[in-house]
Amino acid sequence: MVEQCVYVSGANGNDTTGSGTRDNPMKTITAAIAKAKANPVPAVCLSGDTYNEAVTVESGISVYGGFDEYDANFKFRRSASATTIVQAQGTVFQAPKIDVDTHIEGMTIKAQTPSGNGASTYGVRLVDGNGKLYVRFNDIQAGPGTTGSLGADGVAPSSSTAPGGIVGSAGGEKCGSCGGGGPAPTCAEPGGKGGDGGGEGLYGVKGDDGANGGGTGGPGASPNGCLPALSDPGNPGGAGQKGANGSPGQAGQGGANLGSAVGGAYVPRAGLAGQNGTNGKGGGGGGGGGGGSGGGLCFGYWDKGGGGGSGGCGGLGGNGGKGGGGGGGSFGVFAASGANIIVTNNTITTAKGGNGGKGGDAGAWQSGGGPGGGGNNSDDSGSGGPGGSGGNGGAGAPGGGGGGGPSACLGYSSALVAHTFSQNSCTTGLPGSGGPGGSGGNPGSDGSAGPKVQVPTN
Repeated sequence: MVEQCVYVSGANGNDTTGSGTRDNPMKTITAAIAKAKANPVPAVCLSGDTYNEAVTVESGISVYGGFDEYDANFKFRRSASATTIVQAQGTVFQAPKIDVDTHIEGMTIKAQTPSGNGASTYGVRLVDGNGKLYVRFNDIQAGPGTTGSLGADGVAPSSSTAPGGIVGSAGGEKCGSCGGGGPAPTCAEPGGKGGDGGGEGLYGVKGDDGANGGGTGGPGASPNGCLPALSDPGNPGGAGQKGANGSPGQAGQGGANLGSAVGGAYVPRAGLAGQNGTNGKGGGGGGGGGGGSGGGLCFGYWDKGGGGGSGGCGGLGGNGGKGGGGGGGSFGVFAASGANIIVTNNTITTAKGGNGGKGGDAGAWQSGGGPGGGGNNSDDSGSGGPGGSGGNGGAGAPGGGGGGGPSACLGYSSALVAHTFSQNSCTTGLPGSGGPGGSGGNPGSDGSAGPKVQVPTN
């Protein structure tokens, strides 16, 4: 029996002029709770109307439905024929902190599906507190949770091919500045510099080796290299080696079927992101060409060898896809923490949990850059060797699918000290299916399907 109440009539009340009495009721539950807290009064009593509002419950102020304001003998008499409906998107009754015993009784509570990915519905949600929250004699209907967000695809490099190597300078007769090796290109994984061409000497000077796994410089010419009939000219530089390819990333794991309570609400499990592929290595520089002879019959007419081409840049690894978001849950009652929640004599119907979101696809990797050509020779000097191609980037990996959302008459976390769930009619919807893993490279794992019935969360 309710002894003291702030009375509410959705049809005839007034939050501005109402005093909360039977003859002058408030219009909204929220205003009535504020009135009860200020006076103080231990309860709010609702007429048989429909209230479209999300309600924040105050500790020690109970909310009772099923009062007939039109009873001819006694206004606001408790009556089985007076149906009080309270409905809102997301959470209908939220109890942030219950330190004194509080009741939510005698109503039809309809939690409608909210907007946003991975969002949950709750008829009643207890966040924390040291007192007891009683949820009794209600018809609680929770709508479906929403689908988890799609994981973002990995971003492809701005160019499909990495920068190539740079051509070595041509050799020249009696030219000290000729035959320079191609410089290393500017990029994340540069190839090796080309070797400089060999210069003046009685015997032609050997060209420099290329850098970074580069080719060997060409041997120089013999003393009469300028007269091919009498001797051999300088030799060309060797080619640089191709850079190693990058390694592929590891695919993301799918989200688990059970989320956790964070900030007083259910947080579903997202899939994990796929790893990025590693970059390919730059190619080696080409060896410098051997120098022409500057002695014997060639005295004074030495030729500098052509410079080696630099190696191409290594390709960038593909970026991994992000994990799909977890699906929201459908909860008749949810207790994130607190001392005790007593759920008895209710009819609870929940809908389908939200499906997990698809994991993001892997981003494209970048091909290695082409080799820089070797510089041309001059007379009896050798030409520079070409650089090596850069290695291809490793394939990125796709993200895992999000976990499916639960459908539960009572969901609670390990932080809840005690709970009672008895003499309730419980009908749950299907759990949400796990989201599919992303594609590209090694496929991402699918998320797990959500659980149903009573759900202890982490």
